Amino acid sequence: MRFFKYLFPIFIALFVVSGSHASIYTDPINETLLEITDKYKEVRLGITETTIYLKFDRKILEYVNREIYDRNTLEENHFLDSEGFFVPSNSAYLEDTKIEYLLTDIKKIYMKNGVISFKYRNKKSFGFEDINNTYGKKVIGNFDKGDLEKLIALFNKLTA
Repeated sequence: MRFFKYLFPIFIALFVVSGSHASIYTDPINETLLEITDKYKEVRLGITETTIYLKFDRKILEYVNREIYDRNTLEENHFLDSEGFFVPSNSAYLEDTKIEYLLTDIKKIYMKNGVISFKYRNKKSFGFEDINNTYGKKVIGNFDKGDLEKLIALFNKLTA
């Protein structure tokens, strides 16, 4: 019986250690197959088995939300009802530094004038082309053409 008394804590320790390894495990379906970075190192465009995503710096998130706020503030002055009261609009703001779509939500990805373009089946509040960097330029236009062609080829392979 004493033997089991000392064996039990060892068994518990092994169970806890083996359990912590299970939490580190990542689902291979969602592993990134290809991720490319823009020339300013601010934005990454990636693809997994099931999704395509755009990750960007927090300063870009803040810039885009400030643009939306400024645009809405300007528009608020033009949306008054007949009694002079403001008519509110429902504007969406970015909540995260990542935009992600299922591959099935994207109909087609193609190059147009050296810039990647997306045709959506189900477009959310923001598309990849809606994000501007802090200089006011579309972030989607700052990727290497060769990298974009690899991403498009992989998308076509995964969705074929």
